[in-house]
Amino acid sequence: TDNEDCMFSQWMWRCRDCLDCVYAFDSELCFECSDIRSCYNIKFSEHCENCRNSSFLLDCRGCSDCYGCVGLERASFCFFNQQLSSEDYRCKLAEINLGSFKEYSSQQANFQTFRSGFPLRHSYGRSNENSSGNFLYNTKNCFDSYFVSNSQDTINCLGLDNAKSSILQASYGDDSELVYLSTGIGDNAYNVKFSWECWCNVSDLEYCMYCTQGASNCFGCIGVRRASCCILNKQYSEREYEELLPRVKAHMTANAEYGEFFPARFSPHAYNRSWAQQFLPLQAEECRILGFRWHEQNEACPRGEAELPDTAEEVRETDLEKVLRCSITGKPYRITKRELEYYQRNALPLPRQAPLERIKLKHKLFWLP
Repeated sequence: TDNEDCMFSQWMWRCRDCLDCVYAFDSELCFECSDIRSCYNIKFSEHCENCRNSSFLLDCRGCSDCYGCVGLERASFCFFNQQLSSEDYRCKLAEINLGSFKEYSSQQANFQTFRSGFPLRHSYGRSNENSSGNFLYNTKNCFDSYFVSNSQDTINCLGLDNAKSSILQASYGDDSELVYLSTGIGDNAYNVKFSWECWCNVSDLEYCMYCTQGASNCFGCIGVRRASCCILNKQYSEREYEELLPRVKAHMTANAEYGEFFPARFSPHAYNRSWAQQFLPLQAEECRILGFRWHEQNEACPRGEAELPDTAEEVRETDLEKVLRCSITGKPYRITKRELEYYQRNALPLPRQAPLERIKLKHKLFWLP
């Protein structure tokens, strides 16, 4: 939330001019980074805080002008954890052209080999009190929670910032309280249950989707704004609402429906085309047994054939019409004009994977050594 000029990124808070990043806070001009906070102009880095003007960092704090470093704090002009003078460091960097995909691939392989010689943390985070999980920052009484920041009293939560007293809440937060079994709830949300994508001063919602802008006391509604006392998008008086709502809940309870999230058949997406497949991979038959839809790949789908040059500087605007082939899935993708300008302006390598696959690769970094 509150991001500006960011592309192909996920779980971002108050970031600017970032590309291909996942789980970033208060950072600017960062590329291919994950789990970063208060960073400026860092690239190809993970689990860093208050770092700037650096590339290929892992688990570093307060570092500037470092390259290929692991586990450093308040360091400057270090090259693969070796302390150099400012002049020697800049001479080393002058020999490396990360705008070349070939050079980038070589440097990435070198860093992977280097980092493998360091022990891994059992978890990442700081300033946590009586909390369990991973990637927790400034939390209190947060249990079995992951990627949660500035929150308290949560259980089984994922991807939240500034949440309070919530259970089974995923994604967003931002002044949310008393949220249960819901996703995409935030921006001053209170007492929301079994709902999806409701935000901006909402309260007392159950089984709602896309209800925003002050919606309150709504049940089973979709897309209402500044409304109150609605059931299935129908307006009732406050008295009618209070009389009818218990009857609706009793009927759902009798059919073993109340208290559960929306059934699988309500999902607008096929399971393997959603983020669920990233967190809990299933096969087609398993999805069908559980009631989820499965997307069968259309073999007639056009395949990309064009190849990218080694550097972004070699690409012309007319090349943007060419269809590229993702190196992972083989599916077609394109590079946008705005994206190309970012690569050229910052001397970065061109991607060989489609945007969604690049985000998936970042997610894997959280769980793999």
